[in-house]
Amino acid sequence: EIIEANQILATMAVTDRLTGLLNRGEIQKRIAERMAQNPAEVHLIMLDLDDFKSINDQYGHYAGDAVLKGVSAVIREMETERKCTGGRWGGEEFMILLEDAEDEEAAAVAEEIRRRIAARMFPESRQVTASLGVTRAEENEHVDRVIGRVDRALYQAKAEGKNTVRCL
Repeated sequence: EIIEANQILATMAVTDRLTGLLNRGEIQKRIAERMAQNPAEVHLIMLDLDDFKSINDQYGHYAGDAVLKGVSAVIREMETERKCTGGRWGGEEFMILLEDAEDEEAAAVAEEIRRRIAARMFPESRQVTASLGVTRAEENEHVDRVIGRVDRALYQAKAEGKNTVRCL
């Protein structure tokens, strides 16, 4: 019983309670570990839901939570199809660690995630869209620099009209 309880606590410590994805600390740790092994095989995809505040304002936080869970389901689908790991970065932002992919593949994975989110119907029969940034880690690059670059790619996607993918 103690071993089982410890396993449950260990899982809870690294999991976002609402979405069931990894929490920010754990996804960041896994990115750093993977980059230490072979940075050239690491791509990051950062996702931010477009106009998410309006969902909470118009439909309530319950509907917003349902959207976050639905987006998490899309990310989990991708985890089963591709060698990637998703985590909730914060609020309505998510980070995906994609391994063993070429640049074009990483962009295609991000586009597929964007497409699936846009095609999914959420509470109140509302369509939700997402903006995504994609980048590849470079040799001898610090993890914070890669995260900063994927963040810039994401905000470039937002600035260019949302519901799109941008690569840096």
